[in-house]
Amino acid sequence: MAEYCQAIEDAGVRLDRLTQLVVETAASWSMAPVVAAYQAMRGVAFMTAVTFVVEIGDVRRFDNPRQLMAYLGLVLSESSTGERVKRGGITKAGNTRVRRVLIEGAWTYRFPARVSPTIQTRLEGLPRTVREIAWRGQVRLCARYRKLMAAGKPKVVAVTAIAREMAAFLWAIGQEVAPTAKVQSLSSVQSATERGPAFDTSTERAIAWEPGPMAFKLGCIRTRRSSHSPPRWHASSGSF
Repeated sequence: MAEYCQAIEDAGVRLDRLTQLVVETAASWSMAPVVAAYQAMRGVAFMTAVTFVVEIGDVRRFDNPRQLMAYLGLVLSESSTGERVKRGGITKAGNTRVRRVLIEGAWTYRFPARVSPTIQTRLEGLPRTVREIAWRGQVRLCARYRKLMAAGKPKVVAVTAIAREMAAFLWAIGQEVAPTAKVQSLSSVQSATERGPAFDTSTERAIAWEPGPMAFKLGCIRTRRSSHSPPRWHASSGSF
């Protein structure tokens, strides 16, 4: 038993060390402003924001939030033929890592909307539009959770629905904040985090990692935005 306890303690120390390395590396990352903006959302702390950015890249490559929801596998599956319409659970066909952290963060919306001291600290220095989106998102999602629970929905179903809408609000925030011009080299990110990805805005590519030491692979080729303007967030109505 003592050996198991020591293994858990060692894992905790290693986790703290790697987390600190991610914090130090992200400070000079081109996507640092985006990471900071995402943390305005309730349930999106630093590591959740970093995970979202390194897995998704620049959300402006999605023309609307529905595309992002589908990419994350958070939309309902459907098996319809003719006049028969049958919908099931979420597809789970998208990015599992982002879907997991969003669902974890969605549990925080069980409680009434408020700006905690922690969130207030994260809001400092952010654009007004970002703060407005985050607050409207918190008000809507907290009310949405209570409505789903009052309708008799299971907690897991309600939380998953909240996670889906969280992705939409993160998409809206991503439209308001752009990466900095400075791009950090992949080698520096790789040596610091041992397995973390980096988004390269100059080549419009994302380097995504798979589980395992130093297991980098090239993926998520970023598509250029279409000529028409994507749907924008309307602060007055709290909708897209």
